[in-house]
Amino acid sequence: MKIRCILAVLAILFLTKVGFSQSASCGTDEWKQILQLGNSNQAQQEQRQNETIESIVSGRLNPLIAAGGTLIIPTVFHIMHNNGIENIADSIVQSALAELNLRYQNAAPFFDSTGHLVNIQFCLASVDPQGNPTSGITRHQTVLTNFQLTTNEDIALKNIARWSPDLYFNVYVVNNISGFIDGYSTFPFNAGEPSDGVVIEYIYVTNSFLFTHETGHYTGLYHTFQNGCYNLNCLLNGDNVCDTPPDNSSQTFICQGNSCTSEMDDTSGFNPFNVDMDELANYMDYTTCPFAFSQGQANRMESAVSLLRPFLFQSNGCGTNPGQAVPSAGFNFTVSSCNNGEVSFSDSTSMNAITTEWDFDNDGLFEYLGHDFTFAFPSSGTYTVTQRVIGLGGQDTLSQSLTVQKGTAPNFPINFSSIITVDTLKLCQGESVVMQGVGNGVSYLWSTGDTTQVISFVADTSFTLNLIMIDSLGFTWTTLCTPIYIKVNPYQLPAISYADTVGYYCEGSPVQLFVTNPIPGNYQWFQYTVPIGWQNTGIVDTIYTAYPSPTYSSIYYAIYSNVDSSCTGQSNQIVLQSQYLPLTPGYLLSVNGTTMSYPVTNYIYQWYLNGLPIPNATTNSYTATQTGCYQLGAGLNPFLLCEAISDTVCFNFSSVEETSFHDFVISPNPGSNEFQVNFNLNNAATIEMNLYNSLGQSVKVICNKNFEQGTTKIIFSLQDVPPGIYMINIWIAGNLTTRRIVKM
Repeated sequence: MKIRCILAVLAILFLTKVGFSQSASCGTDEWKQILQLGNSNQAQQEQRQNETIESIVSGRLNPLIAAGGTLIIPTVFHIMHNNGIENIADSIVQSALAELNLRYQNAAPFFDSTGHLVNIQFCLASVDPQGNPTSGITRHQTVLTNFQLTTNEDIALKNIARWSPDLYFNVYVVNNISGFIDGYSTFPFNAGEPSDGVVIEYIYVTNSFLFTHETGHYTGLYHTFQNGCYNLNCLLNGDNVCDTPPDNSSQTFICQGNSCTSEMDDTSGFNPFNVDMDELANYMDYTTCPFAFSQGQANRMESAVSLLRPFLFQSNGCGTNPGQAVPSAGFNFTVSSCNNGEVSFSDSTSMNAITTEWDFDNDGLFEYLGHDFTFAFPSSGTYTVTQRVIGLGGQDTLSQSLTVQKGTAPNFPINFSSIITVDTLKLCQGESVVMQGVGNGVSYLWSTGDTTQVISFVADTSFTLNLIMIDSLGFTWTTLCTPIYIKVNPYQLPAISYADTVGYYCEGSPVQLFVTNPIPGNYQWFQYTVPIGWQNTGIVDTIYTAYPSPTYSSIYYAIYSNVDSSCTGQSNQIVLQSQYLPLTPGYLLSVNGTTMSYPVTNYIYQWYLNGLPIPNATTNSYTATQTGCYQLGAGLNPFLLCEAISDTVCFNFSSVEETSFHDFVISPNPGSNEFQVNFNLNNAATIEMNLYNSLGQSVKVICNKNFEQGTTKIIFSLQDVPPGIYMINIWIAGNLTTRRIVKM
C-alpha cells in the first residue's frame, strides 16, 4: 500500500506539470541578452541579418524554396541525464519529432483554421558526423542535467555532446533549468556558434507547445510581443512579421486580447491590416488560445534558415546527400614569445571543412569552435591539441603537441607582491628602489645591465625596465612584451618659512608664509587653531597669508603632491602668535575745543596729522593748531609697532563754517562683513566716503549722496574686501574726516 501511495504521488506531480504545459516559460530572450554581453557585435549582426531576411521576404525570393521541395533539417537529441526521470525513452523522442512536424504542417491533431503550413520538416538524424549510422539520439550522464542559464554552464553542457551545429539541429534534453525557465534557443544569426541549438526540460519535449515554440526561435521567429507596439515597418519592427498584429502583452491567461492600436501605423505596403485587431492564435505568444503559425511567420522561417543555416540542407545527416567531399584536418600554430601562455591557431591547411572544433586539454571534449584565433592556456606545460573538422562528407581529426610558457604573475619573471599587471611604476626623484626576479633562475639580465636576482637603484630619471631570465629547465622568460616603465617624478621635501623683520606680529596684521623650495605640483596649506584643531585651509599655492591669533598659538604646514599624486610630503611646521593691540582700534578721543586727549596715561603715545607722526607729540593729549585730521596711536613696550590707532578728529581753521566731524562713529569696529556709520549733520550736505588700504590705495567707494540735516546712518558691506586695517575718508562741505576701520 505504501508503494502504491508513492507511485500515485509521482503520477499526480507528472500530470500536474503536463497540465500546466500551456504556461511553460521561454528563456530565449534572457539567453540572447547573455550572449550579447559576451559579443558586442551580435546586436549589429542581428540587425544586418534581419534586414537581409526582410529583403528576401519582401521580394518573395527564397532560392531553396524556389528550387522546389521541403527544407529538411537533420535533428539530433542529446539526452543529458543523471539516471533520473529525465532519461526519457527513444519512443518519446520519436513522438516529439513527429509532433513537431505535424505542428509545422498545421496538421491534425494540431490543426488550427488560422494556421499555415511551414515548408520545413525535421528528420531524426540517421548518419552521424563520422558517416556512421545513428538513431539520432545520444545519451550522456552528467550533473549538468540541472543547471543555471549562464554562458559557462551552457557551454559546458554542450561541450559534452555537440554535433556540428552547421550540419545538425542540436536539441539538449535536461531535467531542470533553474528559475522560471523551461526551455530556450539560439537564433539563426547564432548559426554554427558553440551555443547553437535548443535546450528543453524533458517534461516539455512532447505534449507541449514549448518544443515547437523554441524551434520557432531556432528557425528565425521572435515572440509576437517582441519590441512592443512600434509598427512603422512590419517587416523590421515588432516581431518582423506583418500578419501577426502588434502585441505588447506576454500574459499567459488572455486569449485574443488587444494590447496595441498601431496596426495601421505601417505604410510599407506589406501591412495586411486596415482595422485594429485582437491578437491571433500563435505558437510564439504566451496565451490560452490555440496555436498556429501565420503565413508571414512561415515565410520568415523558410527565408531565415535558407539564408543563415544553408549547410543544414546540404548535410547528409538524414542520409539524403551522400558521397560528398571528405574533409581533411590540418592546422598551424605559433606560440607567443611573451610567456603569457597564448598560442595562435589557424586551420587554413584543412580541406573541405565547415565546422572546426578543438580539444585543448586532451579530455575528449571539444570546447572551442573556430578557425583562426588565439587561445590562452592556463599554465606552462606540454599540451596535446586535437583538431576535429567536420564537413559534408564526414569528419577528420589531427593531434599535435606543443609547449607553452606562462608566468605565474602578470610581470613574470619580475617578482611583485601584487597580482595586478604593472605597466607603469611611479617613483619620486631620489627614492631608493629594490627590484627582484623570481627565485628559480640560473641567470638574470636586467635592462640596467645588472646580472643579479636582486637589483637596487636610486630613481633619478625615467626609463623602461626589462628582465630576461633563464630558469633551471633551460626555459627563457622575459618581460619584453610587458615592460615596466619607471616614471620618475621631480620631488623634494617641501620647506616653508615667513618674513619677520622685527621679531613679532601684531593682532590683525597679515603674515605671509611661503614655500622656500617650490617645484611643479600642488601645495596644500593646513592650520591648527584652538579650539577648532587642524583644518584644511582650502588654499593651494606656494604662498599662504595667515592671520595668527593673539590668544592662542597657530600652527601651519604645507603638503606637497605632484600632478598624479604619486609623490607627496609634509613640510616643517611653523608656530605663530601675534601680539595684542593695547586698545581697540578706533577708540574715541575726547575733544575740548581744539584740544584732544585720551584719559589713560600708561601707554606710549604718538600723535599723527594726516597720517604722519607729529614730532615730539608723545603724550596723551594734543592741541590742534593747523587744518587737518588727527589720530592718536597707543602702544606698549616692547611691541611698539603693535599700535592701536584712535578715531579721527579733523579741524578746519579756514573761514568755512566749522562742522563737527568727530561724532562720526563706525560700528562694529573691528567687524567682519557689515558696518554702519552713525553721524549728525548741522546742515544738509553731500557726503562722500571712500575706503583706502594701509598703502593709501583706493579700495572702493562707500557712499556719495545728499543727506538732510539731523542724525542718520549709512550701512555698507566689506564682504568683498580681504581682512586688514583700512582708512575711511569722509568729505563733507569740503572738509575731511578720517576713520580707521578693521576688517576681521
